[in-house]
Amino acid sequence: MRGQETTRIPINNYDDTYTWSVTQDNGARGCSRLRAHGRNRGHRPDEWANGVGHGQSEEGSATSTARSPYSGAALEAPKEFTLGTAVPGNRSFTIPINGYDSDWDWSQTHASVGTATVDATGDTPIVRVTGLDPLQASHVTVIATRVGWIDASVEADGAADVGGQLDPIFIDKTPTADGFTATIDNYDGDFDWAPTSTPR
Repeated sequence: MRGQETTRIPINNYDDTYTWSVTQDNGARGCSRLRAHGRNRGHRPDEWANGVGHGQSEEGSATSTARSPYSGAALEAPKEFTLGTAVPGNRSFTIPINGYDSDWDWSQTHASVGTATVDATGDTPIVRVTGLDPLQASHVTVIATRVGWIDASVEADGAADVGGQLDPIFIDKTPTADGFTATIDNYDGDFDWAPTSTPR
């Protein structure tokens, strides 16, 4: 089980009648091999040992040794990044991400209200929260993940702009003798509606 600067490995045949100790052999590429030694009539340590595989028991003058070598590497430190000031938008808001890195996966980013996505197509990478009502607030958690690294997350708050517009969506257009009719699919009675027409 890998952690930041640590590796934890379970001892599947742990027996608290033995005393346990750990030794470490430094290996290549910054990795280490750890061995846990079991000797009878000991105290109970933490059931997780930072190593595996070298258990030793004694009865009288006879001894037996079992070896199961195991090596592991710690996870790298999490990505460091910060979030800027939220910018209200039409039923949405955006927040700049300082320290964005495309080598990391940002798809686990989420918001308490609305939908959060990370957009790095512009000059400044941002997290965008959409699907809000005017002035509605949301709490966003930006998460960066990468294999071999500890997950990183930063949280922030934002809110949509006042008086966000509602763009009508027309469906079921039906021609008539002097024009046509259409259904407004996203009609909202909280808005005032006034029809206009432009000759073509």
